[in-house]
Amino acid sequence: MDISEFFQKPGTIREIIGDRNAEYVNLSEVVESFFENDSDKFYVVNDSIIPKNYKSSKHFSKRGPELSLKKPRSKAECLESKLTPNILWENAYDYIQSLDFNSGVVWNSFIDNNKRKLSLNNLIKGYQLFSFAENSDESCIKTIDYSGACGTHMVEVPSKSEEKDYSFRLENISNPNSDSKFSDWFNISFSNHDCKDNLYNIHGKRNYPDINFCPHVVAGLIKTAQIETKKQGSRVILPFDAPTEEFVSYWKFLQDSLLLESVEEGNRGLNSLRRSLLNSSETEICLHNFVAKRGYNNSFKSSGKNVQDYDCW
Repeated sequence: MDISEFFQKPGTIREIIGDRNAEYVNLSEVVESFFENDSDKFYVVNDSIIPKNYKSSKHFSKRGPELSLKKPRSKAECLESKLTPNILWENAYDYIQSLDFNSGVVWNSFIDNNKRKLSLNNLIKGYQLFSFAENSDESCIKTIDYSGACGTHMVEVPSKSEEKDYSFRLENISNPNSDSKFSDWFNISFSNHDCKDNLYNIHGKRNYPDINFCPHVVAGLIKTAQIETKKQGSRVILPFDAPTEEFVSYWKFLQDSLLLESVEEGNRGLNSLRRSLLNSSETEICLHNFVAKRGYNNSFKSSGKNVQDYDCW
């Protein structure tokens, strides 16, 4: 399978408009617009999606509100309650409103002070990358277990835009046959690689102390868990669940059928309307709104269909 065909770029503004009619919606109506499923329309949000107290989308992605998973007080408490990530994710979403503005999901480790952060946008992109690998003639995500007990793996994941692989180390992968599996997933980390999502924050510095999960890390974790689950005979716990096909279809809708419209000040006091595609921060807000409205089960819990077999990719 050709990688450029699988990872089609979002439509251009001209392609989105085509010969369709525009329908103006508020941010709170975007999810409903997706379910309207009218191929004769494209949709336009004519107000800023990024809250006005942030100076840019990048500023929001680094400093915006985060959906925090509540970490138990101890590893023993994790074992006692047999705590899995989906429980904490579902509990966290139970308390947010549909128009809460979140820049990602975060949790804290038991072994260091570094916060882990995963955007829903990167989560879906990671599953997209994994799905491409699973549908390819040969496996293009390579993983080697260096610890002999799941813990540390070296992984190679292909770039979507360049003819290169990203190599990095995954650490603290849980042993599915150990009681510590209910707390180990909090500690998953990885070595740096030269993906722009992984290396830099808003000031151009390395992401420290935050550990930000990029799509390559997500795809590498999924593949590693798949291999180790088969080898160990029990499921390896990851910090996230797979998105449903409905959720992925909504993500595609945001790229292919939704535009933003804003007023720009021109010369001599003349204003003009400008239409644009959603950027990653705007997409992230819309994704969180979907989960808040549709609920965790409709957004993440699989119906039994493998993610790589989704028709919407």
